[in-house]
Amino acid sequence: VIVDSRAYAEARPGCVHVSLSTISPALVSELDRLHRAAGVGFVAAPVFGVPEVAARAELNIVAAGDPAHVARVQPLLDALGRQTFSLGSDPVRAAITKIAGNLMLTMAIEAMGEASALTELYGVSASDFLGMVTQTMFASPSYQRYGGFIANGTYDPGFALTLGLKDVDLALDAAAAHGAELAGAEVVAENMRAGIAHGEGARDWSILAREARLRAGLGDERA
Repeated sequence: VIVDSRAYAEARPGCVHVSLSTISPALVSELDRLHRAAGVGFVAAPVFGVPEVAARAELNIVAAGDPAHVARVQPLLDALGRQTFSLGSDPVRAAITKIAGNLMLTMAIEAMGEASALTELYGVSASDFLGMVTQTMFASPSYQRYGGFIANGTYDPGFALTLGLKDVDLALDAAAAHGAELAGAEVVAENMRAGIAHGEGARDWSILAREARLRAGLGDERA
């Protein structure tokens, strides 16, 4: 990874760069090295939360970096989020935690898509099934949000499917760097690519569930 910028040379003394982006561990490691060489603080602090959550300053933030730098920027993080989870001095830990969290969301969407397709084959609507499970064993905001999109067949612009695929690919690359395989992630990535091929790349990533419906022979609910 090569980063070419005058920002390091021109940074004010005591400056701390806070990165909120979802980027690869390799890039975060390189950024950390460059910041250290330039005497500039660096904190990786990617966030979990949709735009409405961000507007309410209720994001969940995972932060890692030099403890003194994290402490210095904590008031900023407090202004942005509801809670900050400190993950130690290595910024890579924050990066991989964010990637893994997003991977879990994509797999939850895939699971809801496949499970609701199965129930529909036996006459139980996606609305009835997902309404039940997202109020009981999977009663969490993310399941309820994306389960609602799937149940209603509405995938208004949100977190684009193309961006979701980018994050899954980051997870696969991170695993490959350690010689590991992520079988579920491979399935999700394949189905995301199929959705993009069907022209759905700009739709919310929960449209991934439509691929499960098509594979089950249920057809496209838009028809």
